[in-house]
Amino acid sequence: MARGLACLGTVAATAPFVGAFGAVAGVVHQIGYSSACFGVGLGDLSETCWIAEFGLAVGILASWGYRHLSARMAGFDVEMRSAALALPDQLAACGFRL
Repeated sequence: MARGLACLGTVAATAPFVGAFGAVAGVVHQIGYSSACFGVGLGDLSETCWIAEFGLAVGILASWGYRHLSARMAGFDVEMRSAALALPDQLAACGFRL
């Protein structure tokens, strides 16, 4: 059940950095384009910021999902441990010998 949890944690940790790298690459591209054409200004930098926004959104959602699923897995683990400890008593009450 916890197979993909490590991958989700990795996505949550790295997505904002990927978005920031994409934004920096976009700004460098815009600056290079504006310096090549002297009459053109810096252009619309909001086009380059959507990459950072997307990276942050993915990182926030993956982090929320990771924390939510980790908490559910911890609760499931506690529930399974208590059920395993109660099993011998329930079997003895039904007449089974252990």
